[in-house]
Amino acid sequence: MVMLHKNSEQLRQNKRSLSPARIILAALAVALGLKIFVVDLVAVRGDSMDPTMRTGSLALVAPIAYGIRNPFGSGFILRWASPAEGQLVLASAGLSGSVSVIKRVLERGPAWLSTEAGVLSSACFSVPLEADARLRYARGLYLLPGMLFLVGDNPDKSLDSREYGPVSDAAVRGRVVLVLGSGGKR
Repeated sequence: MVMLHKNSEQLRQNKRSLSPARIILAALAVALGLKIFVVDLVAVRGDSMDPTMRTGSLALVAPIAYGIRNPFGSGFILRWASPAEGQLVLASAGLSGSVSVIKRVLERGPAWLSTEAGVLSSACFSVPLEADARLRYARGLYLLPGMLFLVGDNPDKSLDSREYGPVSDAAVRGRVVLVLGSGGKR
C-alpha cells in the first residue's frame, strides 16, 4: 500500500508540473521557432508582383530554404544554398533595409547586367528601365559576388533593385514556396 501511495503522490506532482501556463509557454516557443526557422506566412500588399501575387494573397515563405539564419542578427549560422535566378524571395530591402519585399531574383553576382534600348538584361531575364534608371545603368551593371538584383513581376508598379540597387544575399529572409489566393483587388 505504501508503494501505491508514493506513486500516486508522484503522479500528482507531475500533473502540477504540466500547468496550463507551462503548456502555453512551450507552445509559444515552438511556434516562434517554426516561424523563425521553418515556415512563415506573409500577407501580400501592393501590385508589384501582379499577376503572380496580388494584394490579399498569402505567401508561404521558407526561411530555412537557404540555411539557418541567425535569429539575433543578420546572416546565417549555417548556409547550404543561395537564391537562384527566377526564384521568389522575401528580403529586407530599400535604402535602409527596413522594408520587407517579395521580389524575383533577376540575377545574382558575380554577373554582368547589360543595358540596351532602355532594357536591363541578365543571362535569363530582362526588365524595362525608367528614364532615371536608364541613366544610372547606361553602361550596365556588374553585380559583385553575394549580391542580388531583385525585380517585381509588374515592372511599371514595382519599386525594386532598379531603384534601390542590388541587395546582399544575406538580406534574403526566405524563399516563397507557395502563393495562396489571388486576393480581392484586381
